[in-house]
Amino acid sequence: MVAPQYSWLYVVVGVLFSSLAQICMKRVTIFEEKELYWIFYLAGSVSSYVISFGAYYFALKFFAISKISP
Repeated sequence: MVAPQYSWLYVVVGVLFSSLAQICMKRVTIFEEKELYWIFYLAGSVSSYVISFGAYYFALKFFAISKISP
């Protein structure tokens, strides 16, 4: 757990990984289904969303949802 003075890092990590997940999802549409790169970008997107949601979960312990909701 991060000290309260660094709790804004959860928000930054959430935003960055949410953006990365969106980029990966956009790249998934370029490739044919079940190609190696398709699987790579899909896995990157899913893992980025998991990290993003985890970061937002911890950020909500420090901030009201109305302040950090993207």
